[in-house]
Amino acid sequence: MKIGVNFRANNPILWERASEPGADYAEVSGWSYMQLDEFEFAAAEKNMKDSGIPIKTMNGLFMPEHKLVGEDVTPAEEVKSYLEKCFARAERLGVKTAVWGSGTARSYEESFGRERAEEQLIETGTAVGDTAEKFGIRVAIEPLNHFETNIFYTVKEGAEFCRKINHPAVKLLADSYHMLVENESFDTLKDYSDVLIHAHIASGVAGRKDIREIPEKSDKYNIKAFLFALKDAGYNDTLTIEAGGKQDFILELKEGVEAIKSWDR
Repeated sequence: MKIGVNFRANNPILWERASEPGADYAEVSGWSYMQLDEFEFAAAEKNMKDSGIPIKTMNGLFMPEHKLVGEDVTPAEEVKSYLEKCFARAERLGVKTAVWGSGTARSYEESFGRERAEEQLIETGTAVGDTAEKFGIRVAIEPLNHFETNIFYTVKEGAEFCRKINHPAVKLLADSYHMLVENESFDTLKDYSDVLIHAHIASGVAGRKDIREIPEKSDKYNIKAFLFALKDAGYNDTLTIEAGGKQDFILELKEGVEAIKSWDR
């Protein structure tokens, strides 16, 4: 597999050290570069491209202020314009896969109803796929745990949603942290091998949102089981470490990359 590390676009100090962990690529947060004006983005783009590590993936597709479901949604033309700009910038950076998590943007009020919310998200998913396809980018739907959204918690639900959208550019992501929080078995990944195109890895504990750590060589949370489940599912694509650091983020990422690569032999 190709192992990636995750950074915000507007952190030049981290990008100066981005190649130190020894990862194969970097993942950048879309919301962080969409907050930038053209001058700021050009400066960030230069920092990223000068970092010595290719950018292959992005996450945080939508901004928190976007409202994709409910009675008062963000207008379709506004969403389309945003996606055009977002994917155009992603293409400039070299992104090939964009992650659609964005839990706040896709959450709905209980009074609105899940069925109606899902119908709206399917429409949005088609628009996302159509726009991404124009820029040669695939989109991976990210199931998020119940602390972050109230729809599509599990990889199983994400796969069902992906198949309902039925768009060649819209597929699925599996994230070990969210699966662990939701107590979803890694063994189920083999059931989604036809749509799985990207993965995130971090340690986690069932029912808790406060433990999200970079993998360590000691593997105290047995996170390598996620890697083995991916391999058993025939997956051999991108795998991004997505977790914060405790002290020295770069050194901790380096240990994480080394650990994962040792397990992937």
